Amino acid sequence: MVFIHNNSRKIISNIITKQKTGRIPWTLDFGACKGIQWNLMEKFKKSAEIKESLPKYFDYDIWMALDPDRIYNDSSEYLPESFKVKISKSSLLGCIPLSRCEDFNYVKCYNSLPSEGFFDAFGLYYYPWKGNEEYYSFLSPFENINEIKKIKKYPLPILKEEDYSFFKKDIEFVKSRDKICSSYSGSFYELSYYLRGREKIYYDYYDNPTVVSLIIEKVSFFVEELVMKNADAGVDILCFYDDLGSQNGLQISPKIFRKFYKPYYKNLWQKIKSNYKDKYIFLHACGNISEIIPDLIECGLDILHPVQPETMNIYEIVQEYKNNLVFWGTMSNQKTFPKGRKTDIFKEVEDRVLNIENNAHMILSPSNTLGKDVPIENINYFVEACIQFCE
Repeated sequence: MVFIHNNSRKIISNIITKQKTGRIPWTLDFGACKGIQWNLMEKFKKSAEIKESLPKYFDYDIWMALDPDRIYNDSSEYLPESFKVKISKSSLLGCIPLSRCEDFNYVKCYNSLPSEGFFDAFGLYYYPWKGNEEYYSFLSPFENINEIKKIKKYPLPILKEEDYSFFKKDIEFVKSRDKICSSYSGSFYELSYYLRGREKIYYDYYDNPTVVSLIIEKVSFFVEELVMKNADAGVDILCFYDDLGSQNGLQISPKIFRKFYKPYYKNLWQKIKSNYKDKYIFLHACGNISEIIPDLIECGLDILHPVQPETMNIYEIVQEYKNNLVFWGTMSNQKTFPKGRKTDIFKEVEDRVLNIENNAHMILSPSNTLGKDVPIENINYFVEACIQFCE
């Protein structure tokens, strides 16, 4: 089957501006994140005899900048091999490469380090998790640092100009295909606890708020630089990732969110709205975040993912905020994708089309990245259902 989705840029623009489109965009990705883990994606492609990237094969309306799937599986002569090696196949995010500061000694931030690990661009130290070495745990550089001067001097990732030039070339290519381009644009909550340690920062909200504020402010400088680079390069959808919710509610109280994080969301998102009239703001936030959706709308949010069906009444959320938000996702990753039958998947896709799209605006996708617990045939059933009900 040949997939052809014409007028992608107009379709997505109409959805975000709450106009009629004639069809419902669907994808296996969400924002600037891959919707299938690499190994599962390879198995899925083999079973379906797909020889190219999924965005190209299914002709998604939205393509991630520097998507590893596209970079390694499609023709991309405009990117030299010396640059491509910086794009990790295991990475789920489409993003300009982030580099560590070369003259900073990250080891001195830690009391001790497990063997067989590595530092990422933020100086977090990743090492194989003993429970399952397919996964990694990480240590946080600020967990044992309380001195204000040391935190201020700590270097966050560098955006190299030569990498930025190739990043822009890929965006130009995406837009030449009449596609909307998305890119990872940072986080506030997650990056702050990555750097401090989750347990540590939860105590700090109450016992050491000065350090929390300093860390978030430091993160905000990096995030704003990344966002402005993305926007200037031509990215259409600026994608933020902050898993603020849990199965039954927020991970932090609304009061803590509003005190420490909301001001930074609002300042940056309003700055984007003021300086760029054609950029859209996407937030992935798993779990039940219903208590702060009005806050996020006030800050300037355009697109919310995933509206996780296991944690919130998606129909109530859609009804209440249909005039304010576009809803991306809504498919069940905890139940339908891993455990459902063909009839379950078709029923859920049809339900979303009838009960959400007819009342609001939607981009249909999984709620999170599909892993090895998902049968390959269920991915095929999702695609088949999207063809039947969305096209």
